Amino acid sequence: MYPIGLVPVAIQLAGIVLVGECYKILGVFPSLDRNNYLTYRSLFRELANRNHEVTLISHFPMQDAPSSYRDVLLSENLVYKGLSFESVIDNEVVRLPFETLVATKSGNDDCKTLMNNHQVLHMLRMRPRFDVILVESFNSDCGLALAANLSAPYISYNPQPVQTWQFNRLGISFNPSYISQSGLHYGREPWFLERLVSYVLYHATNWVYYVGSQVTDHVFLYKFLGDDLPTLESIASNASLTFVNTHQSVFGGFTRPDNVIDIGGIHLRSPRVIPTDLERFINEAENGVIYINLGSTVKDSTLPKEKLNVLLSFFSKLPLRVLWKWDGDDIPNMPRNVMTRRWLPQYDILQYLWVPGDNFIRIESKAKPAILFETEIGIKSSHVIEIIMDNMNGHDNVKVFISHAGILSTIEAVDSGIPMVAIPLFGDQYGNAAALRDAGMATVVSYSDLTREHLIDAVGEMLETRLALVLRKKQDEENCQGKITRYWLLIKFLVYKEREKELSDYEVESETDVANIKDEGDKYKLVQDQSKRISKLWHDRPMSPLESAIYWTEYVARYGGAPNLAAASVKIPCHLRIGARLARSYSRFNGVVRAHAIAVQMGFFKYFLIFALISVHGEGLRILGIFPYQGKSHFFVFQPYLRELAKRGHDVTVISYFPEKTPPKNYHDISLAGAAKIIENDLPLDRSYLTILGVGVFLTTTGAENCRVMLENRGVQNLWKSKEKFDVVVTEHFNSDCAFGLAHALNAPVVGMTSHVLMPWQYKRLGIPNNPSFVPYHFLEGGSKPTLYQRIERTVFDVYFNLLYQFVTQRSDQNTLAKYFNDIPPLDELVRENMKFLLLYHNFVLTGSRLFPANVKEIGGFHVAKVKPLTGDLLKFMEGAENGVIYISFGSLVKSSTITEAKLEAIIGAVAELPHRVVWKWENEAQLAKYKNIYASDWLPQNDILGHPKTVAFYSHAGMLGTTEAIHHGVPVVAMPVIGDQPSNAASIEECGLGVQIQIRDLTKDNLLGALKKVLDPKFRERVKSISKAWHDRPTPPMDAAIFWTEFTARHRNFTFRTAAADVPAYQYLQLDVYAILTFLILSVVMILKTLLRFWCSKSEEAKAPVRGKSKKKNKKE
Repeated sequence: MYPIGLVPVAIQLAGIVLVGECYKILGVFPSLDRNNYLTYRSLFRELANRNHEVTLISHFPMQDAPSSYRDVLLSENLVYKGLSFESVIDNEVVRLPFETLVATKSGNDDCKTLMNNHQVLHMLRMRPRFDVILVESFNSDCGLALAANLSAPYISYNPQPVQTWQFNRLGISFNPSYISQSGLHYGREPWFLERLVSYVLYHATNWVYYVGSQVTDHVFLYKFLGDDLPTLESIASNASLTFVNTHQSVFGGFTRPDNVIDIGGIHLRSPRVIPTDLERFINEAENGVIYINLGSTVKDSTLPKEKLNVLLSFFSKLPLRVLWKWDGDDIPNMPRNVMTRRWLPQYDILQYLWVPGDNFIRIESKAKPAILFETEIGIKSSHVIEIIMDNMNGHDNVKVFISHAGILSTIEAVDSGIPMVAIPLFGDQYGNAAALRDAGMATVVSYSDLTREHLIDAVGEMLETRLALVLRKKQDEENCQGKITRYWLLIKFLVYKEREKELSDYEVESETDVANIKDEGDKYKLVQDQSKRISKLWHDRPMSPLESAIYWTEYVARYGGAPNLAAASVKIPCHLRIGARLARSYSRFNGVVRAHAIAVQMGFFKYFLIFALISVHGEGLRILGIFPYQGKSHFFVFQPYLRELAKRGHDVTVISYFPEKTPPKNYHDISLAGAAKIIENDLPLDRSYLTILGVGVFLTTTGAENCRVMLENRGVQNLWKSKEKFDVVVTEHFNSDCAFGLAHALNAPVVGMTSHVLMPWQYKRLGIPNNPSFVPYHFLEGGSKPTLYQRIERTVFDVYFNLLYQFVTQRSDQNTLAKYFNDIPPLDELVRENMKFLLLYHNFVLTGSRLFPANVKEIGGFHVAKVKPLTGDLLKFMEGAENGVIYISFGSLVKSSTITEAKLEAIIGAVAELPHRVVWKWENEAQLAKYKNIYASDWLPQNDILGHPKTVAFYSHAGMLGTTEAIHHGVPVVAMPVIGDQPSNAASIEECGLGVQIQIRDLTKDNLLGALKKVLDPKFRERVKSISKAWHDRPTPPMDAAIFWTEFTARHRNFTFRTAAADVPAYQYLQLDVYAILTFLILSVVMILKTLLRFWCSKSEEAKAPVRGKSKKKNKKE
C-alpha cells in the first residue's frame, strides 16, 4: 500500500516533462473526410505543444492552434452533402469493388487538389527540409509520392483498419482463412464459401485500386515529380512506419511486422459535462437509454419511410428512452420516449456514468473519472470504476448503442464498454461490426434485414436480463407470440430465476427444456459483462495511443527512418513469397487521474475509496516460474526478471536448477539442483551437419528427461497435492511442453519466455509464417536472404526437427504427465490455448522485423546489468592498452580449448598483426601465457569488459546473451557461430550492421584479420554506436515490458491475443480448398469453351461440305 502523503509527490514527479530535440514535421492529409481529420487532429496539436515545428496540409484549419503550428489549407468553406441510404449496397460481391472504385475516384480528386495547391507547388520548388512527414494513406498514395520527393522519411497514416491493398506492401500474406478484409462482415471464422468469395474479392479489389488509383495518380504526377518517378507501390512499401487506427484487443491478432503501429483511440479526449437537458433525459430514464447514431456519411433524412417506420414502431414499444442523432426535420408522431438532436456529444454520452444515492456524484468518464476529492491520486482508471460500481451499486444508464459501426463510433463504444447493435452501411463498417461481434460485445443487423423483429432480438440480446423480460412482454402484448425463439426460452429462465411468483404465467414442458433455458440464460448474461471486460482490455496498454504515435514519430525523425522495422517479406519476389506459405514512468501509472469537486459532503466514502484504490493498486500476484532446463546461460536471462518480479511485491516461486543464494524476501525456490548435470563447457568448437543432427537428438532427450526430473521432485508434487493457487505461470518455452501440463493442473494461465530466437516447432502453434525465403532459421546460416541451396537446407531440417519434437519429446512428455494427472489434454493444444503471451528475448534493431501476432512480444536486453569497475591484473592490462582491447569469448557451452591447432594459430596470427591487446576467455591459461598481448582466463566478467571504454571489438560465437551485451554497449562484433541459434544470430549481426560473420570452416589468418580490420574501422564503430542508441530507444524498457505483459496476463486470464492462424487446419492455412475450387472452375470454363469451339467448327465444316460438292460437279461438267 502506498502512503497517501507520498501520492502528491509521486504525481509531481510523474508530471515532469523532459524536453527533447525539436523536429520539423510535415503532415499531408488531403482527404475531405472530416472523420479522418478527427483521428489525426490531436496528434498534430500535441506535437506542436511539444515545441516541434509542425506544418499540416489539409482542408481543416485548427482552432486555437499552438504557436509552432502552421496550416496549409487546400480549400475553404467546405460543404459536405453526405450520401443517401439509397447508396447502400448489400451484396458484397458488387459492393466491395464498386466502393473501392468510388474511393479511388475520390482519391484522384484529392491528389489533383493537393498537387495544384500553390503552397504545395512552392514546397516542391524550394524543397524545405523536414525531419519526418506523416501522410494520410487511405484511398490514394499521392501524398506518399510527395513525401518521397521531399527526401524525408515518411510515415503512412491510415485512419481506418488495414486496407485490402495495404497487406502486400506491409509484407503481410493475406489469407482469408484467418484474416478478414475491412470491407467484409465474415469475421475470424469464415466458412468455405466466404473464404472463396474473400479470396476473389481481395484480388479484384487490389486490381481496381491499382488501375483506379495508382496508375491514374502516377500518370498525373509525372508533370509535377518528373518522369523518373518510381511506382507508387514501391514508394508506399518504403514508408518507415504505418499507423493504423485499431487495437488488437478487438481487431484480431493476425501476424504483422514491427513497423505497423496500433494507435486506435488516438482521437479520444477527456469527456466533458453533457448539456443539462441531455443529462436530465438520461438520469430520469428508469430502465436506461438506447443511443442511436448512424454516422455522418449518410444523411439521416434520406432514410426510406418504411425503415423509419420500423424504427419508430420499435422505439414506441420500448420501456427505455431513446436518444437519437437525427439531422432531418422533425418527425411527425414521434414516440414520447424519443429525443432527437441534429448533433450530439457522442463520446460524452457513451462515457456518462450515473451513480444514484443520497450523495449524488456525476462521474464524467468511466475511463478517466472526475470525482470530488481534496487531493489528486494516480491510480489506474479501471480500478476506480470497479470500486465505485462494487460499493455504490451505480450503473451506466446508456445501455445499448445502435450504430453504423464506423471506426470512430466503434472505438468509442469499446472505450466506454457499451454493447452495440451494428447496422453497417459502407466500407470498413462491415469489418468493424464483425470485429465487435467476434469480441462478444455486438450483434449485427443487416440494413436489408432492418425489421422490428430483428431489432427486438438484437437489442434484447444486448440488454440486461430484467429489461429483456419487459421487452418480450411488450412484444407479446402486440400479439407477436407464436413464433418461439431462443429468447422466449431465455425469458422463461429469467422469470424462473428472478420472479418466481410469475412462474405460473409460463409453462416449462420438460426437464430438457429447463436445461436448454438455463444454458441459454447463462450464455446471455455474458454480453454486458463481456463489453466491460473488453473495455478494460482496451485500456490496459503499456502506452496511450497518443503517446505511442508521438514516440514513433520522433523515433523516425531521430534516426532518419526505421529500416529495421520493415518486414523482410516486403522485399522478396512474389514467387518466393508464394513458395512456402518516455515510458518508464508508466510501469504503474496510466496517467494522472484528476479529482474535481462536483458533490457535497462525501463523508467517510471519500476516504474509504482512497484506501481501497491504493490497496487495489498495490496488490501483488502469486507467480510460479518453471525453468526445468539445466542450461546455465539460459537461466542467466530469466534470473533478473524473476528477481524484479519479487522486488515489485509479487510472491514468486521458482522451479529451477539454480536456486538463489540471497533471494528477495518473497522469492521461493524449488530446487532441482543435483538431479542432472549442468550444461557448461561441454561442446567442441566445431560445426557440421553431424553436429546439427546431434543437436536435435540432444534437445529431444534432455526435454523428456527434464520433464521426468521435474515431476519426480517432491517440492513440485506438493504444488498440486496441496492445491496451490497461482495467478500466472511463467515458463521457458524451449525443448519441452511439460510445464504447460503442470500449469493446466494448477489452473493458471501461462506466459512463455525464450532466451533465443524461435524454435522450429513454435511457428505453427503460434500461427507465425515460417517461409524459408525470408525467415531466418534457428540452426542454419543465410539469415533473411538465403540462397536456393540454403532454402532447401532449411526445409529439410525443419521437417527433421519438427518430427523429432512431435514424435519423441511430446509423446514422452505426454506419457510422463499421464503418470501424475488424469486429464491432461494434448500438449500442442494446451500450448496454443493456455499460453497467453510469448516473450521473445530479442529486438527488431538486432534481428530485423518479423511477422508476429499480438501475443508475441520482443523484450530482449533486460539481463544486461550495470557495469562494475574491473579490478586487479585485468584492470591493469586493459588500462595499458593504448589502441584498445579485442575481447574473445565463445560462450559457456563451448569449450574453447577444443579448437584445432590450425584454427588456434590462425586466431593468434591474426591478432598478432594488430596493435590491440586481447582479452580471451580460455580454459587452459598456461597455453597462451607466452603471448604478451593476450590476457587469458577461464572466467571473465564479460558484461563489465564489454562496457569498458577500452573494448573496441568482440570476437564471439554469436550467442544471444553476448550479442545483446555487445549491442547494448555499442561494441562491434566478429561472429563465428558454432551451435544452436548462433548461425541465425550471426546473420542478424551482419544484416543489422553490428558486425561481420565468419564461419568456422572459413577461419584462416587472412579471413579473420580482414574481418577484424573491418569492424575496427572508425566509421564502422561509429555506425555501431548509432545502432546501440537505437537499441536503447524504446517506448518501454524491456524489463518493464516483460513485467507489464506478465501482470496483464494475470489481470485478463480469460483473454488471448492468439492469431486465428494458429487454429485453422493445414488445408485452410495453405488455402488448398480455395485453390482446388478455383482450378476446377477455370478448367471447367476451358473445357466448356473447347467443347463449344469444336461444335462450332464441326458445324462450319458441315456447312462448307455441300458447297464443295457442288463446286466439284460443276468443274466436271465444264
